[in-house]
Amino acid sequence: MKQPLEKPRHFYAVKNWPIFLIKGLLWLLSKLPYRLMLSVGNGLGALISGFNTKNNRLILRNLELCFPEKTLAERKKIAKQCWQSHAVAALETAMGWWGSSKKLRKRLIVKGENYLREALATKRGIMLIASHFTSLELQGVMISLLADYSATAKHLRNPVADYEINKARRRHLQQTFFPENLKQVHRNLQQGRMIGFLLDQDYGAKGSVFAPFFNIPTATTTTMARIAAKTNSIAIPTFFYRNTKEQTYTLEFLAPLENYPSDDALADATQFNQLIEQYARRYPEQYGWTYRRFATRPAGEASLYTRSE
Repeated sequence: MKQPLEKPRHFYAVKNWPIFLIKGLLWLLSKLPYRLMLSVGNGLGALISGFNTKNNRLILRNLELCFPEKTLAERKKIAKQCWQSHAVAALETAMGWWGSSKKLRKRLIVKGENYLREALATKRGIMLIASHFTSLELQGVMISLLADYSATAKHLRNPVADYEINKARRRHLQQTFFPENLKQVHRNLQQGRMIGFLLDQDYGAKGSVFAPFFNIPTATTTTMARIAAKTNSIAIPTFFYRNTKEQTYTLEFLAPLENYPSDDALADATQFNQLIEQYARRYPEQYGWTYRRFATRPAGEASLYTRSE
């Protein structure tokens, strides 16, 4: 049963009007024909890439760390495509929240659905482990077209924006769980429900291990492994990517992680980091390079970023 949402205080205050304006604009853009939506998104992304110099430096630094074999010109091209992918993803998100589920389903290619169906048949909890590809929000919508699905998320700083996004997500998701809802996460998994998690974020050194990601020791949370152990859940990696030429999307479920969780936290983290790397190498323009993934370093190691990044 979905829990009711509570509106934040001063919901209609003048300072929040820009949020409602953006919501209205996204709703209108969600009604665009699909090809036009892609064109608008690509145009906006190209425009943003020319002005957002700070984040451009950050993207280029991440690409330099992960793809040292590429030339600067090649990395700049990927960075521009990354901005375009983010802009298209914002419009895809609107399309997912307010568009036709029937039309979305026609654009969806599902691979490895047998892994999902076999896991559902066990009646155990399912942890769908995803990563920060640009179409992440649409991925949740697409998964919900196949089965009841909840997801974990972080709160936004602005409570009104947080409320509006959560409300939009709830059109498709059963529930959105935040860090304060950890007990509910455990309970739902123990009841055999399916919840999505994200592993590729920097949560700091505490509760993390430094597992290789693009050959860089990277702070990787061990929380998911602990939850899986306590709830006897099945962990299934899932990836979602845009097939630009075909104007379709692929939702791919991989085989459940073997021996997960094990007694080796580093091996558990490495197993999934290697999968993320595999897909990020295949679709570098669709991965989220816009944050400091390598910010937390092992003790005594210098930062990989400058202050301007």
